[in-house]
Amino acid sequence: MFFVAPKIIGGIDAVPSVGGESPALLKHALKLKDMQTTKLGEDVLIEGYIAC
Repeated sequence: MFFVAPKIIGGIDAVPSVGGESPALLKHALKLKDMQTTKLGEDVLIEGYIAC
């Protein structure tokens, strides 16, 4: 589950929303399957499972 809100926050000391090591190439990024989106007010909820 991942919430997306229409707000931008950040800065040098900001905590990332996803931790860990980044893939070297975009094609190696984790992909989601069975994805579903739900609008909740101004926010969007993204749900899915990591594809193996």
